[in-house]
Amino acid sequence: MRKSFWTFILTLLTAIIWLIYQGTFYQTGRQWYHSCWQKYNATTEWFAEPQPKSPEEAANWAQCTKLADEVTYGNGMVFTSNPVDENDKVGIALAKACPAPWSDYPINGIYVIFVKNIENSGGVSLVDNLRPAQSMLRDIDPTGSSLVFTVRIVVSHLI
Repeated sequence: MRKSFWTFILTLLTAIIWLIYQGTFYQTGRQWYHSCWQKYNATTEWFAEPQPKSPEEAANWAQCTKLADEVTYGNGMVFTSNPVDENDKVGIALAKACPAPWSDYPINGIYVIFVKNIENSGGVSLVDNLRPAQSMLRDIDPTGSSLVFTVRIVVSHLI
């Protein structure tokens, strides 16, 4: 009786882990990276949105920009432009601390930065095979520096 109970528990846990790995309950970090890497590499022309070949691919590609934007702006990232004039102290402070949308934001979308950072770090980690894509993206600094934290500090002092 006791042995069959533990066999059942082990089988159940194995099945749950396999379902999570397959993305049954949510899009995993591995799935997000795989589909967004495909979207990025399917781009053939400047300013041309790549065309998915299947409905599943279209749904996965739609998540690339959506999740990357949610995580980026949710972490406090602010894109700014030039200050209005030399008396605009808030604009000057933000322009110094925040990236500019015309030079620091990729034309294809912010997801490109995440894809390149994951690629440069050696790919998706073992844990990211099971955890949600949002969780994986939150752990990646899209700037490669502590800019996200700088923006939070500057904005909190300006408000």
